[in-house]
Amino acid sequence: MGPTQIQATSPPSVFKRPVHATLTSATGGLALAPDAFSYGPQSLQILPNAGATSGGDSVQIYGYGFGSDAARITVKIGAANATVYKN
Repeated sequence: MGPTQIQATSPPSVFKRPVHATLTSATGGLALAPDAFSYGPQSLQILPNAGATSGGDSVQIYGYGFGSDAARITVKIGAANATVYKN
């Protein structure tokens, strides 16, 4: 590590959502990164946000904390399961 990079270990949390990350330097400088770390998945944008009632639309969900195995991710649109085919 050097003067432009640090490493920290996340503490336990009761939150299952994004949280702010705050860094305070020895000189009193403060850096705030809103919602920069997540203890659980967070969707940021869903495109498109409308589709045909017959289904079949390809929907992209942007965010973080989803995991890397598409077979272990479940998406529901309304009450119905959507097919996750790529992440």
